[in-house]
Amino acid sequence: MIHAFGWAMDDWNLLGQGTVAGHLLECAGQITGGYFADPGYKDVPDLARLGFPIGEVGEDGSLIVTKVAGSGGAVTAQTCKEQLLYEVHNPHAYYSPDVVLDMGTLNFDDQGNDSVRITGAGRLEDFRERVRWLMVRDADAEDYSEHHAEGSLEYRFAPKKGIPFPAFTAASRDFPELRVEAEWDHEGVRGCAVIENGRLVEQENAEPGAAGVRAWRKPGASRPAEMIDDIAKSAHVVLTGSAD
Repeated sequence: MIHAFGWAMDDWNLLGQGTVAGHLLECAGQITGGYFADPGYKDVPDLARLGFPIGEVGEDGSLIVTKVAGSGGAVTAQTCKEQLLYEVHNPHAYYSPDVVLDMGTLNFDDQGNDSVRITGAGRLEDFRERVRWLMVRDADAEDYSEHHAEGSLEYRFAPKKGIPFPAFTAASRDFPELRVEAEWDHEGVRGCAVIENGRLVEQENAEPGAAGVRAWRKPGASRPAEMIDDIAKSAHVVLTGSAD
């Protein structure tokens, strides 16, 4: 696909779609019902004549999965989804040599007649780009690191001018998987704050005057995290893209 369509090796969305195609088709008859079948519970017709799959890939990365005409088996959204998760540790961070794929954003359009259209790969890289943009522009961080553990992506960095919580709050509304955790130790006062979906969900010592933080005295899940905008330079920040 890279050769045929001239895809760039850093076009992550297209590489993500191509990875989906390869992953779904690599085990032949598994996607046409061989893996999905559970006789008496999930019946698949004519398994003895299970057909091989066909993947029709467009230049835009769109994928239509079908099978040899007249053969046994079936291609449905269910057979495709079950095969998608085959031999996958973390569907939100599936590693390949070319790209890290987030399968959680895929769309399956069952068109009937053993034909399923699959689109939507690539959000993980969109998430990464947003995180990089926030750290460089808003946090003015010289360096940051990305870690992978227990189904999550974790970013760590030390900002130069405090933590720009309003920017993270806005981003967390667009990317619900963006969790913002801040910890600081300023003149012996330790504190922390956590933002999810644009809301402050946890806090400790995030009071006016504590560690250089401007916040509200009775924060809660219903109060937007827009006032925490001046945390000590020494703060440690973790941004986590959850696999949940």
